[in-house]
Amino acid sequence: MRIRDPIHGVIPVSDPEKAVIDSRFYQRLRYVRQLGFGDLAFPGATHTRHAHSLGAMFVASRVFAAVASRSDLPDDVREHFCEAVRLAVLCHDLGHMPLSHASERIAPRRSLLRLPGWLDSVAEGEQANHEDFTAKLILDSSLTEVIQREFGPRGITPMATVALISGAKPPRDPGFTYKGVDWTPLLRAIVSGELDADRMDYLLRDSFYTGVNYGRYDMDWIVSNLRDPRRPGGLPAL
Repeated sequence: MRIRDPIHGVIPVSDPEKAVIDSRFYQRLRYVRQLGFGDLAFPGATHTRHAHSLGAMFVASRVFAAVASRSDLPDDVREHFCEAVRLAVLCHDLGHMPLSHASERIAPRRSLLRLPGWLDSVAEGEQANHEDFTAKLILDSSLTEVIQREFGPRGITPMATVALISGAKPPRDPGFTYKGVDWTPLLRAIVSGELDADRMDYLLRDSFYTGVNYGRYDMDWIVSNLRDPRRPGGLPAL
């Protein structure tokens, strides 16, 4: 499947990813505004978490491909890692409530979600946030079955997906090690870091829909420089 996006153009979507997108939990994001009340000041800012997550998934592919091009990863391992990081970025905003961050002040206590203990290390307080709800949906809902069915044969589990999103260490090996090198930190950085796919998409998307110049940057230049081993820093040598 291909999706036409106003920011990135054509976004290819695999059949397993389509199954996740077609789930009611992802489709709910069509009704969650990316900027909450932002459209009161910028009438064009009616874009959603649904479109943003698709765009961020596409950016994750470009960033990973650029970094992996400097490695000795065989094609099958490269494809596996790319699928894992794409899924994590696709799902990273599933837990957002209506009006996005503006609604988190009325979220229930985190303990009521009954999340597994290995996620306690990344808890930000007693009140649940959107990342807690995201983990709950991926680990304990009908979406869990979708991910297990579509991505399990590819070696990608719901637990591994949550590990990439949250940064917590799961009780079992998520399967991102090759020749003794653990790629988890790098994959995690693409999902959430100083130069992550989430930020690289929303800066361009929010600028486009609000009609302001703030946030615009040259993505092609950044991605092309990720291929350069003489890069100034920020990504580990491979």
